[in-house]
Amino acid sequence: MQDSKTQIVASLIIGLIVGGFVGRMTAPSVESALPPAAPDQLAKDKTAPSSGIGDVMKLVGQAEDYLDTEGEGLSAIGDILTSASMSDLLNWGRAPEMVSRSIINEMSDEELVSTITSITKIRSEDLDEISDLRDYAGRLSHIAMSGIITPNIADEFDNTAVSVEFGSGASSSRGAEEASLQFEVNTRKIYAVIPNLESSGDNVMVHWYRVDQPENLLFDQYKVSSGDDYSYVWLKSRGGWAPGDYRVEFFSADEDLAPLASGTYRVVSE
Repeated sequence: MQDSKTQIVASLIIGLIVGGFVGRMTAPSVESALPPAAPDQLAKDKTAPSSGIGDVMKLVGQAEDYLDTEGEGLSAIGDILTSASMSDLLNWGRAPEMVSRSIINEMSDEELVSTITSITKIRSEDLDEISDLRDYAGRLSHIAMSGIITPNIADEFDNTAVSVEFGSGASSSRGAEEASLQFEVNTRKIYAVIPNLESSGDNVMVHWYRVDQPENLLFDQYKVSSGDDYSYVWLKSRGGWAPGDYRVEFFSADEDLAPLASGTYRVVSE
C-alpha cells in the first residue's frame, strides 16, 4: 500500500507532471538537473468523466475508510484528481488540498520521508530536523498546488521586499543579464534571479509555473551560496516557450517554508 500512497501524494504535491522543460539552479557555481517526471502511471490518460466537488468532499469525509481498503480508496482519489479537467480543479478551490492533507495525516513518517525525498532533492537527513513532518508535508503540498489546482498564494508575498528579476542570462556577481519582464517564444533560456538573503539559509525552495494555463514547470529545493551576491534558476524549453504569463516563487527551505521573493513575466509571439 505504501507505493499507492507515494504515487497519489506525489501527484498531489507535484500538482501536475513536469513536462517539456529542462531546468537548473546555479548557486552560482553548483548546477543540479531538474528532477525526473513523476512515474508513468500518474500520467495515464483517464477516460472517466470529471468528478465534481461533491465527490471530492465525500472522499475527504471518508478518508480513513478509504485508507483501510488496501489502496482501493487511494486509487479512487487519484482517478478523480487526474481525470478532472483543469477548470474543474480550479473550481474546486481548496478541496484538493483537503484531500492531500487527509492522506498526509494517515501516512507514517517513513512513508512521508520516502515520498518527499523521491520527488525532490530534499534529503532524509534534512527532514530529521523537522519537528512536525505532517505540517511540513502539508505546506509543501500547499505551495506546489497553488496556482495550479488551488488558488495562487501571491498574497503571501505582500510583505516581502525582494522581487525576482528575469533575464536571458545571469551572473553571480551582477544578477540578471538583459533583464526583462517579456520574452519571445524562441528565447533559449529564461533565468530567475534573486539576491542571496541571510534569511534564505543554505537552500531555497523554488516553484516555477505557468499562470494563464496552469502548469507546474519546476518545484524543488536548491542550494545557494552565501559567498556570492546572486543565485539563479534557469529553464529551457525543449519545444519553445508557449506564449503566456509565468510566475516564479522562492521560499526558505527550513520548516517554515517562508516566502522570500516572487515575480512574473510574459512570453509573447514574435
